Amino acid sequence: MLKYEQELHRLIPPNFGLIHYAGTENLDAQGWLACLWHRLNTGNGYKLTQWTAPLDYQLPEELLNYELEDLASVSFLELDHIIKTKYKSKTYAYFGLDLDMCDDLLIEDFKTELKLARSKSGIAARTRKISESDFSNWHKAKILQYLDLRNWHKLKKLTPTNNQIGEILFPEDTEGEVGERIRRTVNKHFETVTSRKTIISLLAQTHKQRKQHEKIEKS
Repeated sequence: MLKYEQELHRLIPPNFGLIHYAGTENLDAQGWLACLWHRLNTGNGYKLTQWTAPLDYQLPEELLNYELEDLASVSFLELDHIIKTKYKSKTYAYFGLDLDMCDDLLIEDFKTELKLARSKSGIAARTRKISESDFSNWHKAKILQYLDLRNWHKLKKLTPTNNQIGEILFPEDTEGEVGERIRRTVNKHFETVTSRKTIISLLAQTHKQRKQHEKIEKS
């Protein structure tokens, strides 16, 4: 563990160490989803004392085998009946299609209905998939380390300041602005990473990766 000021020791979980998170820079969509899944689902087997292997998590097989089209009826996070209050299935819309119509008209009508549905719901479309650049930014912001600290602080009923969290996560920062770094950068990424839209996007990309690998293995 890096050496911290004595006053910070009570805010740091036993065996917690930034060195244990080496490898976050190599996480892909499935890796990020696995790590986030177990951290967000703290009531589903995630052990807050397992600090020595914080990246060693696998996705539940039922989630990996879950077809994306099934999300129209239930959020994947409800598979284990957890986080129901945080992630509510209010982002689904249902469309009827006349298969006798030509593809051009079907696509045109679908785009019109989709635009109308999003306008009514106030939900903006994700303009791109989550990229390697996003993963890199999450790694640099130490999102997983931050989430682990938050979970442990909630468990212990501790209320550290942004500056204290910043000193724990970025001990090498000598500029004295770690509190602002947490508030402006880390919190911003944290809200994005843990949003329902991001989790669903990671799931979609994970399924795509798996199908591509399966196709290659069969060829």
